[in-house]
Amino acid sequence: MSQATEAPVAGEWARSWPVVLACALGLSVSAVAPYAMGQFMPSLEHAFGWSRAEASAGLSVGVVFGFVFGPLVGRLIDRTNARLVALPGLVLGGLGLAGLSLANGDPTQWLALWCLHAFVSILVGPTLWVAVIAGSFNKQRSLAMAIALMGTALGATFVPMLARYLIDTYEWRAAFQLLGACWFGAVLLICIPLLIDRRVRGQAATEKSALAVTPMFVIFRSPGFLRLAFVVLAGSTVIAANIIHLAPAMVDHGFAPREAAKLAGIAGVSVIFGKLLVGSLFDRLPMGVVSTGVLGVLALASFLLATLNGQTVLAIAACGAVGMSSGALMTFVACATARLYKAQDFGVAFGALMSMLSLGGGVGPLLAGFVHDQFGAYTVMNWGGAAVALISAAALFTLPSTPLAERQPA
Repeated sequence: MSQATEAPVAGEWARSWPVVLACALGLSVSAVAPYAMGQFMPSLEHAFGWSRAEASAGLSVGVVFGFVFGPLVGRLIDRTNARLVALPGLVLGGLGLAGLSLANGDPTQWLALWCLHAFVSILVGPTLWVAVIAGSFNKQRSLAMAIALMGTALGATFVPMLARYLIDTYEWRAAFQLLGACWFGAVLLICIPLLIDRRVRGQAATEKSALAVTPMFVIFRSPGFLRLAFVVLAGSTVIAANIIHLAPAMVDHGFAPREAAKLAGIAGVSVIFGKLLVGSLFDRLPMGVVSTGVLGVLALASFLLATLNGQTVLAIAACGAVGMSSGALMTFVACATARLYKAQDFGVAFGALMSMLSLGGGVGPLLAGFVHDQFGAYTVMNWGGAAVALISAAALFTLPSTPLAERQPA
């Protein structure tokens, strides 16, 4: 790398590393509710006599709200300074989580509380933070996105431990309130000084034709977007099915439950490697090559799970491939959206693709469970997942690397 190239890269990081830190912590808030709920379920069962399904039903609300409102929030983010959305969004998100402490045993009221929490949490979902990163970097945008997206792993790692400590030290109602105050409050305090939105918006944007906002229907009907949406939905469905059912699948393949749990933990660690690998390669290789690699790893994971028969080495490889494909897909989607769509359309395009990601995350585990119930094994699902991954790789390999906005009809 020449000095001329090193200087802009170093300048980007010197100017924007605080933004990456703020966005990484901001991304962690999306992991608070799903990763904390496992700790609250026994308390809710004891307090109200609920089943696990009733206690966890609220999590499905987030999937529905994300799918329906994701594109609209994305358009809001395109048109607004991110600070004006993020700072009040963090306050409302913390209050929404604390509001779950008001549960009185009525399942309808419980779902209503989750609707409120889901509605305010969309404001500080991944679309907001990734859009800010996209507007702060140029030379190493993909790597910066990958590093910021590791914030979800931060939440997944520490939220369960914090929730368990708060429940044991106080009780579940106070734990909901303190978790909302501690996690969302800490992120808010860091974002106040560090979160800076450098995207061009408003009048300054409309003065440049290249930055004029594209109507939503034009974006959504374009062949390139439809191709991306199909791949995101298909890939996230397979990944969610593999991850949620990974430990049970290991047991089906002859591993003891405790050993299966350890093997499944490999997927959690390899998520980080998947994110960083895609982030470091995306700006150096053609987009078709990177997409083929991401979906090829997913196909490999499904193939190994389909053919596994108690071999520990292959089980380690399968779990590692599952985790890498999970981390790589979301990072690829973020990087590809930043590459293919202009800054003024990033939020709506990425928000819509995140809707597909959420839908796949909800459908995948249900589909895998249905297949297992029908056939007594996950093999059919695994072979189907490998085929879907290969078809998706072919669909993206020929996707143009130039901005899709330039190819859309006027």
